[in-house]
Amino acid sequence: MILLLNIMLLFCPLAAEGPVGIAGDDDVVQKKDTGELPLKDTLIFFSENFNDGDFTLNPEWKEDIRQTCAPEPPTIKVTDGVLRSFQAGAGTCGNNAAIETDLNIPVSDSTKIRFDVKPSYSTVDEGAGWFDVEYPAYIIIWLTDQDNRLMRLMFGYNYRGGESFYEKDNISLAFPSCRQDEWIRSEVFVLRKYYPAAKLIKRIKVGSSGWDYSGYFDNIMIFNDSPDRFSGSVINTDYRVPAIESGGTGYGSVNKQDKAIGKFKADLEMNKRLGNMMTVNKFCYLVGNSYLNAGNYDSAMVYLQQSLELSKMLPDYDAVIITMRRMAEVYLIWNEYGKALDMYNELLARYEEREDLDGILFSLNGVAEIQFLTGNSTAAIEFYQRLLDLNRQKGHSAEVAVTLENLGNVYSRTGQARLALQCFTQSMKIHEKEGDFNSLALTLLIIANIHAGLKEYALSIDYLNKGIQIARKQNLRDLLSKIYLSYSDIYDQMGDNKTALGYYKLYNEAKDLVSGREHDEALNDLHARYQIEIKEREIELLSKDMAIQALETHRQKNQKNIYIGLVIFAFVLILLLLLLSNRYKLKKEKQRSDLEKQKQELENKLLLSQINPHFIFNSLNSINSYITGKDLQAAHSYLTMLAGLMRSILENTRKPVITIEDEISTLEMLLELEKMRYDNKFEYRLYVSDEIDPGNTWIPPMLVQPFVENAIIHGIKHKAGKGHIDIGFSMQSNLILCSICDDGIGRKKAAEILSRSKHKHKSLGLQLTGERLALLEMLSGSTLKVQITDLENDRGEATGTRVEMLIPCETE
Repeated sequence: MILLLNIMLLFCPLAAEGPVGIAGDDDVVQKKDTGELPLKDTLIFFSENFNDGDFTLNPEWKEDIRQTCAPEPPTIKVTDGVLRSFQAGAGTCGNNAAIETDLNIPVSDSTKIRFDVKPSYSTVDEGAGWFDVEYPAYIIIWLTDQDNRLMRLMFGYNYRGGESFYEKDNISLAFPSCRQDEWIRSEVFVLRKYYPAAKLIKRIKVGSSGWDYSGYFDNIMIFNDSPDRFSGSVINTDYRVPAIESGGTGYGSVNKQDKAIGKFKADLEMNKRLGNMMTVNKFCYLVGNSYLNAGNYDSAMVYLQQSLELSKMLPDYDAVIITMRRMAEVYLIWNEYGKALDMYNELLARYEEREDLDGILFSLNGVAEIQFLTGNSTAAIEFYQRLLDLNRQKGHSAEVAVTLENLGNVYSRTGQARLALQCFTQSMKIHEKEGDFNSLALTLLIIANIHAGLKEYALSIDYLNKGIQIARKQNLRDLLSKIYLSYSDIYDQMGDNKTALGYYKLYNEAKDLVSGREHDEALNDLHARYQIEIKEREIELLSKDMAIQALETHRQKNQKNIYIGLVIFAFVLILLLLLLSNRYKLKKEKQRSDLEKQKQELENKLLLSQINPHFIFNSLNSINSYITGKDLQAAHSYLTMLAGLMRSILENTRKPVITIEDEISTLEMLLELEKMRYDNKFEYRLYVSDEIDPGNTWIPPMLVQPFVENAIIHGIKHKAGKGHIDIGFSMQSNLILCSICDDGIGRKKAAEILSRSKHKHKSLGLQLTGERLALLEMLSGSTLKVQITDLENDRGEATGTRVEMLIPCETE
């Protein structure tokens, strides 16, 4: 048995797959990267068939071989189905063998990297594994944030030691608790745990460094969890490790968690070498439990599964039970109810076999809860009823009350209100008997709401009155506001809108009141004052009715003619005011209509100016040249981008405003097309300041595009070398300041060239943009302007042009 367990532990963790690798010859398979890689699910770098196309954009790898004084260079290639780096006979001369590739993968809160590695060594005892710079197996990823700042994250594996270190933009994690020639499987890391501001994965490197070494890599993947994987979970996940600040502070909590896991792993490896299988099982569980507490559920499940299989083989009944309970918790967090239900059913069978009543109660509750969550009400009622009977037999009054409430919730969801009332009424009596006033107040509110649903308003108000007295006495602030809201809903259903409105005001005020004694006194004063106000309002209304009746009688007898005259005068005056007001509104609406019509005409002209014949003609010429040159891929890329730009312009012109994110997307397509047309004549940079949320900030469309085209045609086109264009968006007061800066030949030189040209280009887009800004200034009431600055060096020579434009914006 011990021999069998040692063989199993050789492939720790047990839940991982066996080694698989790149199909084909022993060289690294390369495939051209076709561009940006959207991370929808999973990108596998090394899998059973690296070139199978299941995940399309497999990257192109470049070798990084560094031979210093070793007789032979190191190698890295596919051997026996896995990627292997190798160096022998180097003595004490360090070297490096790696492959790397550039990427452009977006990062979200759930983006993770997972891999299998195996660090191995040659016969040279002083081989790789010294300190924190030599690793038989390492993986490095480079990430960038929104400001394009580069951040480095390294995972290094050796058994000789090494310290992790955390810097602002450079984090290295050392894992010394690994064994020579053993696979470390299914390591999973959440990238934003280390860099919360990470936006893109720019590069990945896989390799080895040191003296003599041999390192293996398999199943490297970057993946996202499903967006709804954790939605609706019934498990409290508040114990997750908090996010780290990108400035380098706050690493303490993560570092402590990592060190705890690292220590457990080191103890695990030591006991594996000693053959202490019971202790090995213990530390497998502790590693999995620590990962679970840190919120790393993928790694937690790997080690818990290993612990479960070991516990069943030893056998260790208690270890099986506790591990299964934690695994069921993970499945519930993942909303994988089928697997969680299997766990609880197996637990129930084991507890029943041992006649462990507490365990049976725990399992029944888990099964009933899952049946309720999955909508199987009949089964949920059956299991809650069994749970209720057992709790009553054992005399667990508190558990009886909770089970009755769970049963009541099932009956409520299935429309069996009377049965639900019976359950909550029994629960209420238990809480009252046990003196659990907090639970009693909440149960009274639930009963009141059920009676309200049955239109038994008098009973509902009676239970609310009882509940509010307890809630005040126990200082249950949140519950008080909910009771006021229930009062408001009930009076609204009864048609008493004034009382309903009063209680709704109490509800709003109760939410905002200060805590402590002032909170209680204020709530009591509010409720008492409102009751007095209701009575005073009734008396006031009665007195007013009597006075009005007397006044009407007196006027009818003595002042009939005056009254009629006043009424006629008032009627004429009101009619005159209405006529004047209507005339004023019609005038304003006409002015507004004229402005909108003018705006629409300008936008139509602007659309025609954006899609001008010269641009189309030049674009078609570019496509034709690619086809003539048999560069079909370039022609296809150009045509695809042109179609995207045309579609984007047509869509944007149908909208009064678009997001800055959409404006930037259109500008990027235009700039990429012009780059291709002018043979990479220029580089560009688009940026948005931190105070702007580009996805939730709206501006009028196509205000920036004419100035960008002008910078290319008149500034960059005639420049001797490569040009640069910077386009930025920032906030100035309540407006967007857009800056377009180029390092072209300048306006004066461009005007000279234009004067000598046979074809005088008149920028209709700029003229229409100016007219649009003037019109937007009238509509928005803001001062909008365009400022053009000629840039010069110290010698007075033109170095480019900067355009600054204020644009109105809207935000959520």
